[in-house]
Amino acid sequence: MQVKFITDLVTIRPGEGADISHITTKGPKRQLFQDFSVEVSEESGKVTTITVPKGFVFDGASIPRLLWLLFPPGYGPAHRAAAIHDYLYNYGYTHYSKRYADDLFRATMLADGANPFIAWAFWRAVRLGGKGGWARV
Repeated sequence: MQVKFITDLVTIRPGEGADISHITTKGPKRQLFQDFSVEVSEESGKVTTITVPKGFVFDGASIPRLLWLLFPPGYGPAHRAAAIHDYLYNYGYTHYSKRYADDLFRATMLADGANPFIAWAFWRAVRLGGKGGWARV
């Protein structure tokens, strides 16, 4: 899976009245100032565009507090990956599998220059601990 960034991720602090009911962790919340789109190319040749809409609120990578010295909540190589991943976990579960969302998280981190081992470790964490909307269906 390869990821190409179509638009930049531009965020602001969530404004008054923003819907943050889907955020369950205590990480710093960010709201998309504009749509954020990526093009995903799969090994099969299928190309998909995924757009996280303006106004979506996410909390970044859910990193355990114990690891914040190594990977602070706004850890750069995981920031854009977290926006896409949180969106798919909250709203994309009817169209995408959990495996797809988790694999896309890793691919996005790699596209952002993450060390392959670190991207694998983050991927492994979401594979084991992530629930998302699939837990509700």
